[in-house]
Amino acid sequence: TEETFVTNLSTSLALDKLAVTKNCSVERAAIGEINVVNKMNDIGSNLGGVGNGGVILKECHLGRDSLVAVTMVLNRMSQSESSLSSIFNTLPHFKIVKDKISIKGIDKDHLLSRASDLFYKVKQNKIDGIKFIWDNKWVHLRASNTEPIIRIYAEAPTDKIKGSSVTLLTHDSFAVSEGLFDTFTSETVITVEQLSVGDTGQLISSSILTKKSPLGDVIFGIDNTFLSRALNADIFSPYTSSLESKIIDGLTYEKSDYLTPIDYGHVCVNYWKSSFSDSFPPPSTINDLLDPSYGSLLVVQNPETSSPGLAFLLASISYFGSDWVNFWELLTKNGVSVTSDWESSYYGDFIAGGGKKAIVVSYASSPIAELIYSDPPVEVSPTGIIEDTCFKQIEYAGILKNTQKRHEAELLIDFLLSREFQEDIPLNMFMMPVSAEASLPSQFTNYPSIAKDLNTISPAEIETSRNNWTEIWTETVLR
Repeated sequence: TEETFVTNLSTSLALDKLAVTKNCSVERAAIGEINVVNKMNDIGSNLGGVGNGGVILKECHLGRDSLVAVTMVLNRMSQSESSLSSIFNTLPHFKIVKDKISIKGIDKDHLLSRASDLFYKVKQNKIDGIKFIWDNKWVHLRASNTEPIIRIYAEAPTDKIKGSSVTLLTHDSFAVSEGLFDTFTSETVITVEQLSVGDTGQLISSSILTKKSPLGDVIFGIDNTFLSRALNADIFSPYTSSLESKIIDGLTYEKSDYLTPIDYGHVCVNYWKSSFSDSFPPPSTINDLLDPSYGSLLVVQNPETSSPGLAFLLASISYFGSDWVNFWELLTKNGVSVTSDWESSYYGDFIAGGGKKAIVVSYASSPIAELIYSDPPVEVSPTGIIEDTCFKQIEYAGILKNTQKRHEAELLIDFLLSREFQEDIPLNMFMMPVSAEASLPSQFTNYPSIAKDLNTISPAEIETSRNNWTEIWTETVLR
């Protein structure tokens, strides 16, 4: 029979979860037995009670009665051979924390109002203080009528997140808007501590070396060029987020449930538009880079020390196949310059940073960044890309195998896939969000549509051949 039960604001969420399984519902009243009874009368409820075990059965009388509670427990036990502990173990389990803080000299109404404003995105019940309500947890703040204190009640599936933190290991290019993780903290009571540990290669190496006692709980920034190396090292614990169904097709690595895609982008050859003209057009294909007229105009990064440098090498291997070495021999003869990292090439040798090179290996989003940050402002980006030089990079996050904060780590992975985090990515990391639900900022609506099957190499093949490819490249280009 469908019933509506009544209890007060601070009674366990377990009642709500159990009621749902029986097609029943729960109504909340202010603290106090009389408030529960009044609510029962108002809605015609037959059963109510409070969190200390006091049961109110209308059929007997409208007041808490321990004998009624004992009789109902015995009645339930008589329906099976199960022990009381066995029956208890079938019920939803939550952890409740009760505390209080002094507010002497502080206006309680102002304090509660400020709390309400800070957690404005969270569902709130204000019939008695303020109760902040999430799907599987809640926090209830209630001012005492007799003392200058605020009573705090909180409940969640585990008490391990009380005052907890989670450490996110990232590469040096990780960037988010100020205060973004405060949203995560307000929703979970978990503080995010971010630790940068160098480039992607250093990030993975340090995680492998500290496998038994990890530096953090979650890693962000492992891209598809290093994916197999990370998986083969067995440093991750499997996790599939409930938000994974929102991810754009083709970005999830189907052979593994250990890593979750968070963003993606493309490494592409860029050119400075004003260096070219109708009589001297910019290169439009990867083969054009071999034209002597573009001699000494291109700067690339060393694939052994640079992620975009490696991506461009992979693009050339995919595009030319077994003839890729010949491409680099000809490119070297045509005067290609090499730097150790992206910053040195883009903001050193390339025209954008005051250099003389008109062509550089950079990103598909670089023209967007130039448009946003140009000083003085411009209406058209001063740079363009050569699309058939592009190589897709997908950045993943994963939970470290030996983390002591599994629950917190899972919640952080979910947050990285949340719409709020995903929509923060483009203008901070200049990558594209993986969530199909994320809205793009106006500046990114013109992000180039690059073919999904362009210049693709599997993570496994990259891991198997990377060292050999880079050694050949070094012999061909630098010696």
